[in-house]
Amino acid sequence: MGVAFVLAILASALTFDPKLYINGDNVDYMFLARDFRGGDLWPSNKYPPLFPALLAPIQLIFGLSLIPQKVLVGLFYAGSVWFLSRLVTRRWPEARGALLLWVAITLVPVVEYSHYVMSEVPYLFFLLGALDAADRILRSPAGPESVAGALRDRRLWVLALWLAASFYTRTVGLAVVGALVLLFMIAGRARLALALCAACAVLMLPWAVRSALTPGGNPYFEQWRRVNPYYPEYGYLTPSWMWKRICENGKVYFLEEIPVTVAPIFYRSTYSGHGVRDAYYPWGVSLLVLAPLVAGAVRGWLRRDVVAVAVTTLLLGSCLWPPIWASTRFLVPMVPLLYLLWYAGIEAGTEALARRHPSARTILSVLLVLWTILGVKNLALYAVETREYPAEWKNYFAALEWSRDHLPADAVVIDRKPNFVEFVAGRESRMFPRQADPDLMLDAFMERGATHVILASLPYDDIFRYLEPTLKARSTEFEPVQVWNAPPTYVLRFRGESWRAARNRDRGTGGQPAEVP
Repeated sequence: MGVAFVLAILASALTFDPKLYINGDNVDYMFLARDFRGGDLWPSNKYPPLFPALLAPIQLIFGLSLIPQKVLVGLFYAGSVWFLSRLVTRRWPEARGALLLWVAITLVPVVEYSHYVMSEVPYLFFLLGALDAADRILRSPAGPESVAGALRDRRLWVLALWLAASFYTRTVGLAVVGALVLLFMIAGRARLALALCAACAVLMLPWAVRSALTPGGNPYFEQWRRVNPYYPEYGYLTPSWMWKRICENGKVYFLEEIPVTVAPIFYRSTYSGHGVRDAYYPWGVSLLVLAPLVAGAVRGWLRRDVVAVAVTTLLLGSCLWPPIWASTRFLVPMVPLLYLLWYAGIEAGTEALARRHPSARTILSVLLVLWTILGVKNLALYAVETREYPAEWKNYFAALEWSRDHLPADAVVIDRKPNFVEFVAGRESRMFPRQADPDLMLDAFMERGATHVILASLPYDDIFRYLEPTLKARSTEFEPVQVWNAPPTYVLRFRGESWRAARNRDRGTGGQPAEVP
């Protein structure tokens, strides 16, 4: 196991991606850590506070410098490897356990997120710490016979602290609490389950109260309630929409993302082009790949295995989330565990076959060797692919860097990713409204004090649905100041005074729009 641990850390180090990740959440976390340093211990109503709090000491030393914050996430990855090795050793103590550990923890989605200032890998660390603690409790003799006695058991508080840490990193950690309580009940440890409920309630109460007292509640709940969080016009969930959501997410996860993740014959990462990133197995093949996973999960439930219980719960939770966000990203904290369950299912089938054909046991060894080769190949492709951004993102970041060097210090930029503008360009920025009426869109620009607009060819539907049509329809109100080609990316100056005059003329001739302040 020691060799597998070292090789996993080496794989992450050799593929280290020093660039800013293209998901805006990583900048949000860094800004929240900055706020935390400024004395705001609850800097967000949406994101739990633990990850920003852990970034804050790094920023005290290095400021907003990106690499040190990435290194912190890498340390969480190393801790995740350690805890996963403990879970694997208890289930596969022989030599193949080392190969199994290496394959499970170096699948590209996990290694990729070990380089990003995102909460997925820190959450994986706390989740595995909790599963390791729960696993040790379930494998030990029954403890105190009363709830009060269980609350005095140090092991219970260790588990509760791990669960609380996962909850304060990603809210979905609450689901794992429920799963483990259920597991303890099934295992005949009802008093321990009640004690765990009480301990977690005490530890998690501050964030729950904070969310309850926040006007409007936690934004995650509002996003969950909407059919599509990006398009309010679609309205709120109904029972029929919820059923459609579950079916759509089930298709994405079970027929697309999970099969190509646990059986990574196709290489793919966040930076892969659409032809690569959207390559999935035919449904028939996906069902064949899923069969061992289902078998492994069923066997895990029958054996009261914490891995099977946690994965099942997290997958069900993912299927309830808006499909617009359904992707490999939400699987990252589950990926190593999914692979363990998948391998356990193949192991169960092989054992049944080996009763008639003893040579069938070689299937497991061949499979691990093959998956190790696939893993090395995919890591090598990932290292090559991440040497630079895809063209659309390369031009976008070039536009941000140009804006940093050329726009006035008091410029206000309209952009799809305003946090990126602030982080890279150091300019104030606002998101454009998702508004189809060009006049109302430009009125919003005026209200937000906009001086410039960045129009990039990023893969976001709302850019092409709202922003680009407005800029074309009111092209006389914008002046290109810098352009990049292949694909086109623009920095435009907004003629705010011209638009104000046009709207005032409308008002003077009896038009409805009021004067824009």
